[in-house]
Amino acid sequence: MKIFVYQNNNVIYETIFSGKSILIGRSTQNDIVLKHEYISKIHARITETEEGFIIEDMGSTNGTYIKDRKISSSEINSSKCEVSIKPFLIVVSKEEEETDTLEIPALGEEVALENSEKSISLGVGKRLFPNVQKIVRKAASTTDFNLHFGFMIGETDQMKRVYELIKRVATQDSPVLILGETGTGKELVARSIHMLSKRPGLFVALNCATLGELLESELFGHMKGAFTGAYKDKKGKLAIAKGGTLLLDEVGEMPHDVQAKLLRVMQDRSFTPLGSEKEERTDARIIAATNQDITRLVNEGSIRLDFYHRIKVFDIAIPPLRERKKDIPLLVDYYLKTLSQKIGFEETIQISKDAMSVLINHSWQGNVRQLENTLEKTLLLLENKKSIGEEDLAMEDEALINTQPGITIKNTPTNLQDAEKEILIKVIKSTGGDLKETAKQLNVTLRTVYNYIKKYDIDIREVLRS
Repeated sequence: MKIFVYQNNNVIYETIFSGKSILIGRSTQNDIVLKHEYISKIHARITETEEGFIIEDMGSTNGTYIKDRKISSSEINSSKCEVSIKPFLIVVSKEEEETDTLEIPALGEEVALENSEKSISLGVGKRLFPNVQKIVRKAASTTDFNLHFGFMIGETDQMKRVYELIKRVATQDSPVLILGETGTGKELVARSIHMLSKRPGLFVALNCATLGELLESELFGHMKGAFTGAYKDKKGKLAIAKGGTLLLDEVGEMPHDVQAKLLRVMQDRSFTPLGSEKEERTDARIIAATNQDITRLVNEGSIRLDFYHRIKVFDIAIPPLRERKKDIPLLVDYYLKTLSQKIGFEETIQISKDAMSVLINHSWQGNVRQLENTLEKTLLLLENKKSIGEEDLAMEDEALINTQPGITIKNTPTNLQDAEKEILIKVIKSTGGDLKETAKQLNVTLRTVYNYIKKYDIDIREVLRS
């Protein structure tokens, strides 16, 4: 088999493989090793047959695609196949086949796409199969909504709106502001924008809340001796992201003086590293994100008004998980598959209807990240079972005080604990001591009910007799 691996339209690896089957992934045990954070340890397998090829996804986290269609296994009756394992494109052909190629011109030179008025900038001195450009372009132009979009999962109307906004802005250079609670997936939105853009450079993320006084150095870079501890020259994120995308997460934590300097970068694309007199230029696209109320930050003075107007050219608000509950089963199925593989189960762990119902009805203040962490902890604690029951869910105990608005408390309790105990007793009595139904009515897990019964030393027989 002839194998070509492309990234950003450039051939980064090519070989002739004598075997009939190749494994692709991040681990060194694979035939083709792709060292990238989006590639699973063992990601995909390509097997040559008499008629063509069989492409198999090996339970990867981010999927294997053929012509923008995510596959688990697919048979290709052709002497050549093109497999997308983002951000790579793998082109395989039978060794005896002479494949037509297209010589790519010099860097930055435009090549017209077949049957299109559009063009795309390509790389230097590599050879490319004729339809590779069309595949790259198609990823950004498709209007089909799948369960997986970019690096996100969801099919609710709220998420489809997010997908539409991503596609609308991805191929532009406008700054983007992403708004959403903690754990909603703001970085995934930013990565999806970058993936669908025409930008050949890197995606770089910088958390403005964790660096303190080092933020300016991380952003603009510094020269040796610029400050105490600057023992050598260091490139800043603006330089690293040249030609690509720079995500500024938790932008509300950025100091005013850094906001002012970044404002200049966004206006004239120039900056000066700390300790340097030489001005540098960058064409990095700026995406900002925050989990805070951006209007409040401006009114309080945390964000400069001119900086706010510069970063908020195009904004995308991500809905919290509690507002798109219909997506929870999709997310659960996805995480059970990937986490089962990660933890080392021989097959994907399943989940009962009752357990799924608990997950769907949970409030998820930590959103998708909390859901993922809960499922991972559940699997780590699961013993000798192939399916998760309601009692297995490793959920944090939830307060009962606000979970049952239909219950009236006659006498005002003196503290929260008394209120919780009274609510729990009332629901236990109303269900005739059915603790499973009690948990359902209180919208908590069965384990939470057991914990509160133990916490308040409630005797169910006494409750039912009273």
